[in-house]
Amino acid sequence: MSAEWGTDPATERQKAKLRFFGCTWDEGITKAQASDALDQCVSQFPEIEAAYQNRPAAEEQLQALEARGKDIPPNLTYRGAKELLESGEEVSLNEAVAPPPVPPPVLSDPTSAENLLSCPCNHCSVAIEYPPELVDQNATCPHCGLETLLFQPHTGELVPSTRSTGNGVFGWISNKLEQRKQRKAHEEAERLRIEAERARKRQEWIDGIIANLRNGITENFENLGIVLQKGEKVLWVEPGVLHEIRVVSRRYEGGSAGVRFRVAKGVSFNVGKHRGQLVSETGVVPVSDGNLVITNQRLIFSGDRKSFAIKLAKILEKETRLNALAFTENGKDKPKMVKYHNDKNGDIVCGVLNFALAG
Repeated sequence: MSAEWGTDPATERQKAKLRFFGCTWDEGITKAQASDALDQCVSQFPEIEAAYQNRPAAEEQLQALEARGKDIPPNLTYRGAKELLESGEEVSLNEAVAPPPVPPPVLSDPTSAENLLSCPCNHCSVAIEYPPELVDQNATCPHCGLETLLFQPHTGELVPSTRSTGNGVFGWISNKLEQRKQRKAHEEAERLRIEAERARKRQEWIDGIIANLRNGITENFENLGIVLQKGEKVLWVEPGVLHEIRVVSRRYEGGSAGVRFRVAKGVSFNVGKHRGQLVSETGVVPVSDGNLVITNQRLIFSGDRKSFAIKLAKILEKETRLNALAFTENGKDKPKMVKYHNDKNGDIVCGVLNFALAG
């Protein structure tokens, strides 16, 4: 490569690829500048690079393959043709051809319309007008009929930049990155706003249920399979699975084979042999599936294999989680835990239980 290569004017192929990325550049851009800009574009916008490589093979590529007597598969991509030409060998059909593409929208050629954006076609360079919602999508050019990427021009960003980032192709890349950064920040702010609104509405729902309980209004829970005591009312029912601490395995540790003494031919005597100490391992295991019932007097679990009923006054400690309730009963060492079928209902169960305990 000659020393003057870097100062030579950029090639039409370089300009065509820059145009595909949606770049604009200063007049007199050199090969070195175009090469550096393309490296940045490929690094920062891999999805556009993938679209460039998976576009249909260029006409000169097809002609070169025909000259070599190669069979040209249908839907041959630019990348597949390039690999065939560089390696001189056949590549697999899956590597050489693109998957069946989703048909891009065909754009009309409007003469005048408001709120339309404009960008040059990646192939014929004729300006195309399109609605803003098609930014960064592929479409069929109404002038040359080829598929092109619709991009936001340097002079008309969808999200205005808050700082100056320079001119030319490198300025375009910086502005594009700034635009992406601002768009992601806007999306994150919108996501947080939606989550906060959802949390506010859920808290209003919980507050409404607690307010009804204070006014003596309860939900109509049926077919619970429990017998209520005098004056007892069901405040809330939450389906779940009862978990308890159980022994899950046992083993001996510290055992010894002892010492063997030969007494006579074929007869021996073993002393000091023992199995060691029995060690048990415990774990939290599911015991029964059923309903956790909170009343104004008791905490009840009605399950298919095990049930319990504990007076609220006997609950010593409780730990409320988003997906479970763990508690200990007065006079018993082992805690109990109920995991809810709906792993996001811990807030309503906690609210109703706190109301019951305070009453």
